[in-house]
Parts: sequence; C-alpha cells; structure tokens
Amino acid sequence: MSFTEDDISKIEGLYSKHGKEMFVIAFRILKDRESAEDIVQQSFLKVMDKLHNIDLSDENKTKKFLMIIARNLAIDVYNSRKNLSSNTEYVEAVDIDDPEFSNLIKSPCDELIAKENHTLIMKHINNLSPIYKDVVLLEMIYGYNRKEIAQLLNIKYDTIKKRSERAHKMLEEALRKEEELI
Repeated sequence: MSFTEDDISKIEGLYSKHGKEMFVIAFRILKDRESAEDIVQQSFLKVMDKLHNIDLSDENKTKKFLMIIARNLAIDVYNSRKNLSSNTEYVEAVDIDDPEFSNLIKSPCDELIAKENHTLIMKHINNLSPIYKDVVLLEMIYGYNRKEIAQLLNIKYDTIKKRSERAHKMLEEALRKEEELI
C-alpha cells in the first residue's frame, strides 16, 4: 500500500489531534502505558486501511470513529488477557514503596471482589443494545460527561441523558436479578 504526501499529512494530523485521547481510552481499559501505546499504533494501522473513507470535514464523526477503534482494540486485548489464564493476572511493575501508589495497594480479597464486580458489570454492559452500550461505556469507563458524549456522538444532549438514565436502570435491574440468584 502506498501513500501520498497528502495521506501522510492526513494521518499525522489525526494523530496529533486525537492520539492522546485514544491513548487515554486504551489506558483506562488496560491500565498499562505500553499496551495503550500499542493500541494507538494498531488503531492507526486500521485507520490507514480506511483512510480514503475518512471525511475530515465532519470532526465529530471522525473523532467518534477513532475513539471506537481504540476502544474496541483495547477491549479485545483486555478480554484476551483475561482469557489467557484464570490464575494469571497481568500487572505493570510498580514500586510499592512509592507514596503515589500506596493508596492502590489492597488486600487480595479486596482485589478479588473488585475484579468480580468489574467482570459482572462489564458482562451486563455488553448485553445492552448498542445505543445504550456506547453511552454507558463513554460515561462509566472513559469518564466522559453527558455533554461531551453528546458532542462526541453528535446527538442531542437530552437524548444522551435519557439513554444514560435508561441504561443505568437496565444495569441496576440486571445486577439486582444477579444478586437474587446468589
């Protein structure tokens, strides 16, 4: 595949404008700097395949496209790590004496409960229809507020607000039913 100087300029522009935000999305999912950087690179490899389909005049659509690619790749990596072994957990090396990380140290029991809760919540989020799933992921996992989600998805704020409220109710009901089974 060969690229013109215009294509290279387009890729560089997309990277400089959205690369950091894509990194943040991947990092929030994977909790690992190197893996998040790899996700950004993999995302741009995918973008290069679709470069001629990207319309830079629609800023929100372009941003949404890039963020979804990064999110999906990061989730794929997260899931593949989770499935590697139920006994092996991927952990980035951290100096536990560093005061910055001391508040992150938890007992094995706390970590197990947190991991089970996260897995359970993600299972129910993945069962939502796409219109609710995207809003919830952007809100809960990526930390966007409703106004930012509305801008990112190019949808009215009131629609995002209603979808978020409905999604949260659906998640609450699903988690309540799950709790009753236990």
